[in-house]
Amino acid sequence: MSQHFMEQLKIYFPQFLSGMNEGASEEDIQELETRTGFRLPEAFKQLLRIHNGEKEYRGIFMGLGFLSTQEMLRNWNSYRELTDEVWGSVLSFESGKIQEYAYHPGWLPIADDGGGNYLGIDFAPGESGISGQIINYGSDETELFVIADSFGELLDVILEQFRNGNCRVLEGEDEGEFYASWHEDGHVFDDLKELLTSSRSTSVSPREGSLEVDSEFHDYWKSLDENWKSVFLQHAGSAPRSWEEIARIKSLNLLRTGITDLTPLKKMGHLRILIASGLETEDFGALSSLTELSELFLAKTPLADVTPLLPLKNLKRLFIGNTQVRDVRLLRELSSLEELSLENLSIADLAPLRDIPNLKILNVSKIRTQTLHEIGQLKKLIELDIMYLPLDNIGFLGSLSALKDLRISSSRDGDYSVLAKLTRMKSMTCEFCVFKKTRSLWDVKISYTISGEMTDEEHADYHEYVMS
Repeated sequence: MSQHFMEQLKIYFPQFLSGMNEGASEEDIQELETRTGFRLPEAFKQLLRIHNGEKEYRGIFMGLGFLSTQEMLRNWNSYRELTDEVWGSVLSFESGKIQEYAYHPGWLPIADDGGGNYLGIDFAPGESGISGQIINYGSDETELFVIADSFGELLDVILEQFRNGNCRVLEGEDEGEFYASWHEDGHVFDDLKELLTSSRSTSVSPREGSLEVDSEFHDYWKSLDENWKSVFLQHAGSAPRSWEEIARIKSLNLLRTGITDLTPLKKMGHLRILIASGLETEDFGALSSLTELSELFLAKTPLADVTPLLPLKNLKRLFIGNTQVRDVRLLRELSSLEELSLENLSIADLAPLRDIPNLKILNVSKIRTQTLHEIGQLKKLIELDIMYLPLDNIGFLGSLSALKDLRISSSRDGDYSVLAKLTRMKSMTCEFCVFKKTRSLWDVKISYTISGEMTDEEHADYHEYVMS
């Protein structure tokens, strides 16, 4: 299969051979499998045996450079620890196909654009994905696509793009230098949605209770609130023509729209991100229909009861600060939750947060509660905001061994030595007095952001630390 791919590629791009490495040895391939723990697809190993990546940029993967086994290992190693981070607004185009992270140790980078974005083999797919599927991911990729179900299928996709002219061979600045490009120096990842939807049947069923006849949708559109019409027009640039167009919407921003009725959300069963902060609505029941929702922003709304959120089993990020919520016991039902903001709420008991198994980021700044000690039992936290709180002592933080980022007020007892136990700490936001007492706690220099005013002398002291 891989030999056939190379022979066909020569027809469209005969100059690529001069920029390729010699084939990988069996030891190279075995090292890649051993160190990553991946069982590589046979078609992929066949290609590596022919050429172990590119020694000079040729872009044979639709404009992306083919990495050598050593480059794959180096890139895989540099990013594999970042899975612990919560990456906002990273979505799988097809829900459940790909785990929604910017990077994952189960993804092997096989080609890149030189800017932190990769074509990879996915060995850790979502619940409805296939191990070995080919995906895009990286620093600029907020929507992840299954480009091919296997590496062999990817080779067919690449050849098809050369055949239809999407991939072109361009001449570089140096004489005799050629490379493959997506269109005219474009990026294939920018066109994945169009590329994949045009090659696959993507019918979307109307939501329950909707009308299937477009003429009836037209009547619905005419009766719709003007604020909602403006939202749809701003989102798509034109009025939707069918229920299917509404059902396909993945993200929606209702901020400062004046909307008070959330009923139209019931038609958007594939919505993944909803920004509804600041809305003056009393009825949040329509949110129960959004079962694919991953991120929900409800700050500064009259929300008092989180019951409508319980069906949202895929919810990862929830922002309910500055609302009327007083009880967080029901949030334990949201087992996928990774980030939670309870800013400026009155919550008597934070103990139920212990039962949210994947919670990694917590904001309880300005919160009014009986005790913060329960936070010390949230062992997976990597980011914590406890700013603007009356802290008698911070001993409860000593057990948060995974913590990397801390926003903290000053402690009345002035003792911060417990923070030395947090060996993974990378950054802190605090007052200057806290900075002065903590900057020498770790063997490794961490990043500080100073809150509040500083004198000229304090500013000079802080500047010296930053520049040292």
